[in-house]
Amino acid sequence: METSGFKSLFIVSSGRKFYLNDVTNPIRTSPDLYSRYNEKSGGREQIPVNHLGIQPSNTGDCYGGIVNYTSMDSFISWGVGAVAPYMEYVQLKLKTRLTEGNEYKFKCKVSHAENTFYSCYDLGALFTSTMMTDISNDSFIDVTPQIVFDLESSWNQEDWIELEGSFLANGGENFITFGNFKHSDESRYTIIDTSIGKDDGIQTISYYYIDDFSLRSNNTIDTYYDSEMRTFYISLRDDVVTKKITLYSIEGKLLLSESFTKEIELQLVDFASGLYIYVIESSEGVIKKGKIIRK
Repeated sequence: METSGFKSLFIVSSGRKFYLNDVTNPIRTSPDLYSRYNEKSGGREQIPVNHLGIQPSNTGDCYGGIVNYTSMDSFISWGVGAVAPYMEYVQLKLKTRLTEGNEYKFKCKVSHAENTFYSCYDLGALFTSTMMTDISNDSFIDVTPQIVFDLESSWNQEDWIELEGSFLANGGENFITFGNFKHSDESRYTIIDTSIGKDDGIQTISYYYIDDFSLRSNNTIDTYYDSEMRTFYISLRDDVVTKKITLYSIEGKLLLSESFTKEIELQLVDFASGLYIYVIESSEGVIKKGKIIRK
């Protein structure tokens, strides 16, 4: 299984081309990093014991954490500078843009932190073509994500649970943002333990540890041409045995023929502007034909 360069933070992986690699923060609030080696945090963000509970990592030595609900009591206690509703998100860049009309499956692992007064059941995954950086409300993203998760039936504080959802791409999506996209007034939550008072050191938030992000296509083959980079991307499902990609001019002249196993990036920078024909073959014959417009 491939893993991205984000492994040094918390594991983000996929068995296919669309593994996630770059991490950004879409709004003013920021997610947390938990690590076995995070000694400078004074134990607050260490593994397995941290300031919000006890949580061993699912894989590797690190994982992340986000707030997905905050009560008004928190803003009163936080004082000046607190902005309601307060949510946290993690934004990651896809390795390549998604293909229009193709279905993709997103998975991740989450576990609810023990030392929080609330448990909110709402999380979602939003896919966008551009990085989200200009949010009018800098502590909450008020949009509808393609994938919505309902954690009410699978809520767990002791073990990691897997969230899974699929969506059809509009084409060109290049970023995923993960968190709660519902306002606090609309979020569904419960009090974890009614015997615990809000002044007993339990934070008046809902908080999830997050790990093992993955994204893969449900289609046999995915192709995408990045006109800015002048690069043609091809990725195939793991069970497809691939032979080669062949590229022809519009007149039918053979220009390129390369063998590959599961994925390939064809650089067309040195090709003249015009229309090109590609043919992709597997061990069972031709599986896709198409056109590339090189501008």
